[in-house]
Amino acid sequence: MKAAAELGFVLNSAARALSTRRSSTVGVIVPSYGNEVFVRALSSFQRTMRAAGYQVLAASSEYDLATEMQEVTFLLQRGVDGLMLVGGIHDPALYARAERSQVPIIQSFSLSDREYCVGFDNREATFRAANYLLDLGHKRLAVVTGTRENNDRAAPRAEGCASGHGRTRPGTQSSA
Repeated sequence: MKAAAELGFVLNSAARALSTRRSSTVGVIVPSYGNEVFVRALSSFQRTMRAAGYQVLAASSEYDLATEMQEVTFLLQRGVDGLMLVGGIHDPALYARAERSQVPIIQSFSLSDREYCVGFDNREATFRAANYLLDLGHKRLAVVTGTRENNDRAAPRAEGCASGHGRTRPGTQSSA
């Protein structure tokens, strides 16, 4: 170890990955770096993974499924041990490609009956928030959902605010 330090030896992680068949790297694709929520989540995920001995490779799809597939391909070519994706709208071929590479996927920001996930029910969360505001006496509500294309979280948020799961007060409005 002393000689390695004196010589400035740096471990060749590519060689180690070949021998162990593990890269200690996880790929993450977020819809946009322009949304602070994704940046904060990525930062938190990276801290957690670093503590567990993993490095994170991150990319942005800009809500474009073809771009996301391209980024997944790049990450799989680099031998990531796992992938974290946002939401549940992805090219079906993405799942097949990850499965062929034996790389697990975890879905974030929404729930799934098919994939491992860390998320929440966007409709229910917005419904509860809307009802809380209605209980405080507010009469008019609006919701800004952001991008809806290839985003399975935006519409349920608007629905949760609008419907109130059957609770409708006179004068209540919703805006998507």
